[in-house]
Amino acid sequence: MGSALSEIARVLKPGKAAVVVVGTSRLRGIDVETHKGLAALGVATGLDLAGIGTR
Repeated sequence: MGSALSEIARVLKPGKAAVVVVGTSRLRGIDVETHKGLAALGVATGLDLAGIGTR
């Protein structure tokens, strides 16, 4: 996923947005906060985090 986010950061035009939609994960009865991990990974690859939404 890191390489996918790096590619998004590389090809995204300045001032434009990308939306990444992920579902929640549960592994052996434990909730995995996938959204927080991907947000941190996106920031580490040079993307700006506008926010995390829930439904």
